Amino acid sequence: MSIYNENINMAFEWIVNSGIHFKDSKNNFDAFYESYNKNKKNYSFIYCEITGYAINFLLNFYKRKKEKNILEIAKRAGDFLVFSQGKEGNIKGAIPWTVNERGKSHHLYYSFDTSMCLSGLVDLYLITKEKKYLKSAIMAADWIISKAQDKDGSFKALYNTRQNSFYNDSSEKIWSGNNGCLHIKHIIGLLKIYEITNHKKYLKSMNKLLGWSRKMQNRDGSFKAIRDENFIFTHAHCYATEGIIFAYKYFKDEKYIKSILDSAAWLLKVQNKDGSFFDYYELPNIPMRFIRTKNIIKKMYHGTIKGESNAIIKIKRTDATAQAARIMLFAHLLNHNMKYKKAAKKAVTFLQKMQSNSKNKNERGAVCFSLLDLIGLKRKSILYNSWSSMFAANAMYYMNRINNKENMGISNFIDNLF
Repeated sequence: MSIYNENINMAFEWIVNSGIHFKDSKNNFDAFYESYNKNKKNYSFIYCEITGYAINFLLNFYKRKKEKNILEIAKRAGDFLVFSQGKEGNIKGAIPWTVNERGKSHHLYYSFDTSMCLSGLVDLYLITKEKKYLKSAIMAADWIISKAQDKDGSFKALYNTRQNSFYNDSSEKIWSGNNGCLHIKHIIGLLKIYEITNHKKYLKSMNKLLGWSRKMQNRDGSFKAIRDENFIFTHAHCYATEGIIFAYKYFKDEKYIKSILDSAAWLLKVQNKDGSFFDYYELPNIPMRFIRTKNIIKKMYHGTIKGESNAIIKIKRTDATAQAARIMLFAHLLNHNMKYKKAAKKAVTFLQKMQSNSKNKNERGAVCFSLLDLIGLKRKSILYNSWSSMFAANAMYYMNRINNKENMGISNFIDNLF
């Protein structure tokens, strides 16, 4: 067994068999928590977006292993999203940020979260052919394009049912807010639902978004985090690039190859020597960083400040590092340039070092969220985030296939990307 396979299987076991996997025996639903806190030895909150990723993650393993229990977990996760989805009014089709353990939905509905769940629901339908998943996916897609998309192709971020409106405070310019480049990843779900339904409204929405996306990519290949700002949030930069990768799959246009390769070139330029990536680049001056930091962590769950992403002191993030590895491996497939393969291998090696080898099943196989790496001080995060582990396992899968010179065509690569 290759070292990558060992790491991949450890991550899979943690996702499926640790407490990060929430099981609602009463309703026969499965969902996934946002993170595990190794100091407090508890789990954060049920995260609908990550449950959508988990469906893609599990289905990838099901296609490889053909074990029915993996498909059953994915189906129960899909049933959870169908159950949690808004059924009427302005949130019909939207999927909430979180749902408590008694099944009550939160009042916040992100367009990005809904789009990531849309992608998982479509993939689940394609394997099971169960119409409830297709119906739910169509509702999600219709909400995204009819309620959240602006005329210029960009997207509003957050609908608040307590205010009965999309939250729109222009003074709080956070990476996950309105006009954020992360929304370019909506292309994935929109493309998947278009290919099933052939409804032109989804294609029209994609084209508008792609037109807007060109304004978001800088000359050096980076995607600015939000419109009218110059800072780059690596996690969001990678989200945007992943959307462009899917656009290339469908449109086969050379301009999307250029966009992807420009993105990969920027990643290559800013990669740390240990293979990792910082959370932020091109931040403004120090006084503005304090303001930015306050805004980023201000609106956390129930008002508590628990975010570790810090705009004053940069941290090395595993989610962005895993995403960057995938993008650079895709660039390698496009142009066969070995520098991208070598850079991806460095990134994956960093992820291996950030993966827990603890005997405690609540930690073993999980990938630590971040690393604070200063002169004389190296400190890993106390959080093990579910999506970091999923993205890392996915990056290791690609690395393993390409390293072993197995057939990893562009279409196969994209089909496994989430």
